[in-house]
Amino acid sequence: MVKQYSLDAHYHGSFPSQEMNIPYEVKVYLRDPIAAPKELKAIHPLGKAPVITDHGKAIAESATIIDYLKHTYTQTGKEFDLNDSYWSNYSEGSLMLFMQMSLVFVISGQQAPWFVKPVISGFVSTVKATYLNRQVQSSVNYMDSELGKTSHGWFSGKSEPGPGDFMMCYPINVLINTNRMPEIEIGENLRKWMKAVEARPAFQRAKARLEEEERKAKDAAPGTVS
Repeated sequence: MVKQYSLDAHYHGSFPSQEMNIPYEVKVYLRDPIAAPKELKAIHPLGKAPVITDHGKAIAESATIIDYLKHTYTQTGKEFDLNDSYWSNYSEGSLMLFMQMSLVFVISGQQAPWFVKPVISGFVSTVKATYLNRQVQSSVNYMDSELGKTSHGWFSGKSEPGPGDFMMCYPINVLINTNRMPEIEIGENLRKWMKAVEARPAFQRAKARLEEEERKAKDAAPGTVS
């Protein structure tokens, strides 16, 4: 059986597994404090999540995990699909690249020594305003426009979500449902897409299961008072 390892309640593997009716086990790890814990290195040399194990193999990278699950456990994953491939790669290769850079810059400013924090914070704000936010906003506008051209509102271009939609869950959720990049304006098509994802029974099952596993991990964490 597929076993999934996740950091906090993130849905990279669980949502597509639920959509594709693939049985799986899941274990949630807590960040230490913002990075993956050392225990994950026993599963994969990089010690990062998400990662899955199946038939003695450890498989990392979100897009590869989803591709593996689809090609191994479904009958629809045998042929190349341009939309699936494009949006899966776009998520991490174009969108998340600049979102991650922005997060690193913000953390750098927050953790700078007090005597240089004003300078570092000013530099971070300038880089975000003049470059990073523009790149993310350009991607968001593009994705919103492309969704508007589809018949069903999915990146897959079909009546059901596909790998590209699964891959977009994390970054679009961050943009809409967190306060990490409040400067970015989100279009109506992307907001409708996010609501459609959250309304999927498969997403709700994955979310509930991960949140339960996260609760168990927190209860078992050192220093927890029960």
